[in-house]
Amino acid sequence: MDLEEFPETFNLEPTLVSGFDGMSGVHDNMIWIRKEQTCIYTMNNKLIIENTKSRQQSVLCDTSSRLSCLSIFDDDKFLVVGEGEPSENGYACIYYYQLGESPKLMQKLSYHKSGVQSLDTFQKNKPPGQQYRFVISASTAEEHTLVMWDLTSGCTMRSFADIGGIAN
Repeated sequence: MDLEEFPETFNLEPTLVSGFDGMSGVHDNMIWIRKEQTCIYTMNNKLIIENTKSRQQSVLCDTSSRLSCLSIFDDDKFLVVGEGEPSENGYACIYYYQLGESPKLMQKLSYHKSGVQSLDTFQKNKPPGQQYRFVISASTAEEHTLVMWDLTSGCTMRSFADIGGIAN
């Protein structure tokens, strides 16, 4: 197709705009679950689940702090979302949710004092019949910590702090 075949301007009208508040409410945090036709995203301090077929939205999490990152497990049944700054309790929390017909909060984890910059999830299905879920979270630059969480027990498995360029 030659460039001459394209019109000079495109007039596209959006039929649905998810999460745009005209400011800076969306922070590159969006997950698409194709088989469920569901979009999950953060908007400032809210975690929103939207069924794109029915256009039904629900707020899963509404915190006092801005949500900075989210990640979903490979089976699309669980997700975690982190706060980008500390809340009233002095910690930036990580919320662990089970998805489905009635999503529910499974655990609220706290360790980072300055905020959660990034996180990722992984799961291990060994031995057969047992499932272990893990999260690794990185703090904001002020804190320099990295934490590995065992969601089966709700404990930190290991934490690393970088003080003056030396890892502890």
